[in-house]
Amino acid sequence: MKVGTALAAAVALLGLPAGALAAPDGAALFVQNCAMCHQADASGAAGLAPPLKGEHWAKLGTDRSYIPTVVLNGLFGPIKLGSGDTFAGNMPSFAQTLDDATIAAIASHVSKIVGGDDGGGYSADDIKAVRQLPGSPTQSRQKRSRLVGS
Repeated sequence: MKVGTALAAAVALLGLPAGALAAPDGAALFVQNCAMCHQADASGAAGLAPPLKGEHWAKLGTDRSYIPTVVLNGLFGPIKLGSGDTFAGNMPSFAQTLDDATIAAIASHVSKIVGGDDGGGYSADDIKAVRQLPGSPTQSRQKRSRLVGS
């Protein structure tokens, strides 16, 4: 029996409504999958991973698909912030290791960190739509360059 089916059966046996299954915890998933480079407080690591907060997000946040694109496809190439700080920009793709609901939870958490959360966050369907688009780490870098000019 698949885990999802087993959980649904357990919920039914307990008499709980179908929506009682908890949504994935974006903050915990961020720590598990992203904090090794971006740090638990999203402050980044010098030369390795940029902070996930700061003035550069004002422009990145104008494209709602940016966060899911980077999580799904990774990002390759140098990143230079307005402060002059430069980062390697070699983030791996999580498309093969994380499902849409998990990526949605992480993207929603990151959106809150960067101040771009309008209260809606991301759904698994949002991630599925981005997943269906062509993408690569280099294309993520090009998207970033178009948005912030660096």
